[in-house]
Amino acid sequence: MQTVFAQQSIADGLKLLEEKQYNKAIKIFEEILNNDQTNITAINALAEAQNKLGNTPGAIQLYKRSLKIQENQPDTWLALGNVLYYEKNIKPALAAYKGAVKHSQDFARGHNNLATIYKELDENDLAIVHFEKAIEL
Repeated sequence: MQTVFAQQSIADGLKLLEEKQYNKAIKIFEEILNNDQTNITAINALAEAQNKLGNTPGAIQLYKRSLKIQENQPDTWLALGNVLYYEKNIKPALAAYKGAVKHSQDFARGHNNLATIYKELDENDLAIVHFEKAIEL
């Protein structure tokens, strides 16, 4: 259970992320994690900030850490997939997008991203299935 202090700190950090003050946000999220190493919100937000600053390996490591704590996070699987995809790590990105739709079968963005990768891999039948599912949702 998060303390009121942790909740306020997370809100402050998320506001800094929104304002693109990534280094300040990182300090807040790291402080939260010093007190609560399993705070998924702080881990994911820290991963996002690290990614925005170009620390892709750090972002990937943090997203994976978050998913080890709680696997059922479709948005985190999607974020991990996106980071991997933009780094041209297609197969690991595919696995991450599969994780997203595994945990939320009605996740349109997950299906869309799966379809995109399948199309790039010239697996058109699978691409069509996932594009159609994304449109349906």
